[in-house]
Amino acid sequence: MASNTVTITIRGHHRPFRLGATLGQSLIDIADLQAHEQLLLDVNTEVDIPVAPGDAMIISGGEVFVVGDGSPVVEDNPRVLRPVRFQINGAEVPT
Repeated sequence: MASNTVTITIRGHHRPFRLGATLGQSLIDIADLQAHEQLLLDVNTEVDIPVAPGDAMIISGGEVFVVGDGSPVVEDNPRVLRPVRFQINGAEVPT
C-alpha cells in the first residue's frame, strides 16, 4: 500500500482510500447507497455523524462508515457528548 493510502471501513468492508482531504461524495460513491439510505461516520460512544455530499473531511485512516436506513434521517450537526475542540486562525470554534 502506498504511503498516501490508508484503510477505511465502509459497510463492514476494509477499503484503501487516499490520505487527507476528501469530499463526502467520494465516500458516498464507494458506499453505493440506495435512495433511502444515509452514510454515517461511526463515532465510538457518540452519535453517528451523517456524511453529506459537500462535506469536507480529513481521512487519516481507520475511519468506519456505516449505512443507515434513513428512517429517521440523522440530522446534520448532531450534538455530540464529547465534542472535539479546535481552533481556526487562533480562535476556538464553539461547539
